Amino acid sequence: RTVFDRSIPDTLDLLTICLDAGLAFDAALREVADKVTGPMSEELTQTLSEMRYGRPRKDALQDMSMRMDSIDWTDFVNALILAQQLGAPMTDTVNIQADEIRRRRRQRAEEKAAQASLKMLFPMLGCIFPTLFIVLMGPVALILVHK
Repeated sequence: RTVFDRSIPDTLDLLTICLDAGLAFDAALREVADKVTGPMSEELTQTLSEMRYGRPRKDALQDMSMRMDSIDWTDFVNALILAQQLGAPMTDTVNIQADEIRRRRRQRAEEKAAQASLKMLFPMLGCIFPTLFIVLMGPVALILVHK
């Protein structure tokens, strides 16, 4: 996963709050860029600068998603562009996408947790079970040797 993936849900939450407060999308994006830190802030600031200098929002957001190399953010940008073209409310789109990204993130965590038991099997077989076997069978072996 990329560096951006951890900050996407929080960024979308802030964006939703700003949109719910009545800000236009570009103003909400500016507010979010000021509030978040790290690479996400830099990317948002660069995208806003591109839009301010006359680049269409669609192109600036698509370039941002390519630079970020995040599947979640690319899906969000595509949904946002589609919502803009269809005239759907931005707030609803951002809310739905934030929920979807959280759901996918939770599923990835559950998949990793399910794989953990398989990954622990071989170290247990190699280290713990032989020791346990010696501890349990050692006294029996000593009794059989002394008879």
